[in-house]
Amino acid sequence: KFPEVENPIPLYYQLNEDEDKIFNETIRLIAQRFKYARYTPLLYYKGKITQPEELSQRNMGKFMKVLLVKRLESSFYAFRNSIDRFIHSYEMFLKEFDNGNVYVSKKYINKIFELLENDDDEEVQRLIDEVKAERYDSKNFSDEFKIDLQNDLDILKKIKVLWEDVSRDPKLEKLHRELSENKILKNKKLIIFTESKETAEYLTGNIGSKALGYNGSSNEAVRDKVINNFDARARNPRDDYKILVSTEVLSEGVNLHGSNIVTNYDIPWNPTRMMQRVV
Repeated sequence: KFPEVENPIPLYYQLNEDEDKIFNETIRLIAQRFKYARYTPLLYYKGKITQPEELSQRNMGKFMKVLLVKRLESSFYAFRNSIDRFIHSYEMFLKEFDNGNVYVSKKYINKIFELLENDDDEEVQRLIDEVKAERYDSKNFSDEFKIDLQNDLDILKKIKVLWEDVSRDPKLEKLHRELSENKILKNKKLIIFTESKETAEYLTGNIGSKALGYNGSSNEAVRDKVINNFDARARNPRDDYKILVSTEVLSEGVNLHGSNIVTNYDIPWNPTRMMQRVV
């Protein structure tokens, strides 16, 4: 008999007035002002490109926009880290551009999209920055390209400055209150899912010794701890941890029925993956 899945219960956290202004201004900048030129260079190329290449570039820009919004919703910590990586990537790209070089990673475009789908923007940036699959001369790009690149970098630095004024984490504070006051959450084993590896590490470090973290980089020893503490069918059951903080990597391969409470720290963007979590 399959267990009954109850309707989800939303938990709301509140931004103060200043945080709300910063949050909304950030959304406006990344959704309306940011061009994502670093990730769509062929759209500025003076030569001919194929229709699939154009579509791929436009999709890349859209994916990077969604990634930033998802990171902002996931945790302020993960978002700040993403902004720092974006700034570094743009600065490297502009330096190469001024040296006459534009590198386009066509070879790994499918891998990049796969990583974006898995919310691994750290590896995305590494692939985009380090894998120089094809070189173009910067003179063969329109003047708007350099303008948009610099505009994007200025916006990223503005966003970084905005978030330097945010000293608290209302979402994490709400989680702490629920873990200590909510009768259901504080008395039973709990699984917290997040799509962001950095958010998972951040939560694990902030929750305390009863929390076990697991992500795609975790080794077999950590995986064994997960099974022994949260898999009802474990051969060597233990009760060392009350809370499991995990990315989606684990939910697709391990039985976690040792806990009957699932908390989604992020908004679930993929309905299929959401079902994999709770069934």
